[in-house]
Amino acid sequence: MAYSKGSQMPRGGKRKGAGRKPSGGHRKLNFSTRIDAELREELKRAAARNKRSLSNEIERRLEQSCEKDEKPRRWEPHNHGLAELIVLAAQAAEFHTEKRWIEDPYTFHVLRKAISFLLGYCEPSGPIETPARIIRIFGGTSPELLAEARGYSLDQARQDIDYQQTTAGMGQTVAQSLWMGIRINKPATDWKEVARTSKEYLARVRIRELLGVAVWEDRDKSPYSKG
Repeated sequence: MAYSKGSQMPRGGKRKGAGRKPSGGHRKLNFSTRIDAELREELKRAAARNKRSLSNEIERRLEQSCEKDEKPRRWEPHNHGLAELIVLAAQAAEFHTEKRWIEDPYTFHVLRKAISFLLGYCEPSGPIETPARIIRIFGGTSPELLAEARGYSLDQARQDIDYQQTTAGMGQTVAQSLWMGIRINKPATDWKEVARTSKEYLARVRIRELLGVAVWEDRDKSPYSKG
């Protein structure tokens, strides 16, 4: 058998460190487990929908589960309580109608009204006063510049600035900014980069997947819908 000069390995033999290098910044380990056949088929279908391998789909779902376990410790208690209350309302609505709120208009409106009532039960007492931060943000907007930028009349610009400082205006701003973030963030294709990706981005991707919301790609259509 021939040997290369200065080496104890046969020529053409495998050198130390040769071969395929692990990708990404994290070491990947093999993990074997037994799961129900129906669950495996469901995971395969989910992987196909999300354009991921079965292995990546399982890894992503495990990551989501770990993030969910950490979530209550990071949330403010009152926000965590609100989230749980809305989940219970959704489950109750679907129990009574025997339909899913995300698919059935009647059940959707039942849930919408239920959430409105529940928030009303939690309403704090006292007058509604515009916070100083909201006044600083919108009160300093120039009506002239806004009118020029949006093609408004000066009166329309002033009305828009006033509206943005109301509870309805701020509610719309919060909802639209969240929804746009959900619809414009494209799914990551390599979850090995998850450690370098912001938690907020991951949360938006997860919400979009759970609600079946499409990425906003057709700029001729309004983004404020599911698809």
